[in-house]
Amino acid sequence: MGLKDELLSFLDTETSSLDFENPSNRLTAKIIAEIFCVKRNTVSHYLNQLVNEEKVIKVNTRPVYFISRSIFEQQFFLLPYYIFNSFQEISEHSEEIRGEGDIFERLIGSKGSLKKAIEQIKSSIYYPSDGLPIILCGPTGVGKSYTAELMYHYSIEKQIIPNNAPFINFNCAQYANNPELMSSNLFGYVKGAFTGADKTKEGMLKAADGGVLFLDEVHRLNAEGQEKLFTFLDQGTYRRMGESEGQHKANVRIIFATNMNLEENFLQTFLRRIPIRVVIPGLDERGDKEKKQFIYLFLIQEARKLGKPIKITNKALNTLSKYYYIGNIGDLKNTIKYISASSFAKKPHTQEVYITLRDLPDQVIKDALGYKENKYEKDGGITIHPHTTLEQFYETNTTH
Repeated sequence: MGLKDELLSFLDTETSSLDFENPSNRLTAKIIAEIFCVKRNTVSHYLNQLVNEEKVIKVNTRPVYFISRSIFEQQFFLLPYYIFNSFQEISEHSEEIRGEGDIFERLIGSKGSLKKAIEQIKSSIYYPSDGLPIILCGPTGVGKSYTAELMYHYSIEKQIIPNNAPFINFNCAQYANNPELMSSNLFGYVKGAFTGADKTKEGMLKAADGGVLFLDEVHRLNAEGQEKLFTFLDQGTYRRMGESEGQHKANVRIIFATNMNLEENFLQTFLRRIPIRVVIPGLDERGDKEKKQFIYLFLIQEARKLGKPIKITNKALNTLSKYYYIGNIGDLKNTIKYISASSFAKKPHTQEVYITLRDLPDQVIKDALGYKENKYEKDGGITIHPHTTLEQFYETNTTH
């Protein structure tokens, strides 16, 4: 385990006992550096990398505090971004959550392109006992993993599962070329089940007992893996690899996700045991309004990370909103991250980050040459401040 991983593990432990009123100085770079016997600037470098990776929350007080995002959101509530000016500012989001209905209502497209999907998701969650199995369908980058996390947090928020219920994320693609290894990780194995199995080990189903198991890229499961899973979906029992008798039980809510055609990639017996199929549309299917909301949201996030307002010209904004992103929302987010970082690096000491058409990636600019609208676009642009929320900003900029 490298230093960065050790720091994240340390923050996980410390965040589990976080007190908003009196945060521990063990969450500051200075004290962490002393604990690890490492130079402070080295610790700060890795901590800020973790912030950029959205694994750590940064609170810009004096001193600066660093908090594990996953542990915080598991124990408290979801956050819209990961850089704050104070603990009070974080607390205000808790008040917003209590006053604004459920977390799905705050999703971009909750009353538009995602309305049907959210209704289906809630049907899955509220079904008696352990809910109904559900599969999230849609191309890469539309937010299937994020949706699965929201389902987990919503279930906790509505007290459907306990606060300490586990959320296990298992990406089947990592084991696509080794179905035995995939099966052993998913169901567990007994000593002697295969070469190197020198002890019995529990699998992901056991780890997710009482909580949620998210199986991403589930089309990577071979026929045997699908058969084992539909037996579990039917009976709530399973066998570990290497077992010929006996059964194990687990109470698990399973969320599947795939970007492939269902009928062509799954056994019919498997599909019949997944009654709810949710289609999450690609970015361009969600309409201009929602696409621009995502652009504003990601620019707000970058303004917070950089600690400066971001001013973007109308031509640049128009070009970003018309470009086709192959990787959907994820691709758009990375594009804005790149643009913001490169524009900041050009003039790091100015009071605001200024983005023009020339700052966009070459392929985006190339596509923009065909936009007639850009030739007649008015000069000027919009300014996005670090403290602004998406709701506040969009209400005052609906003409853009």
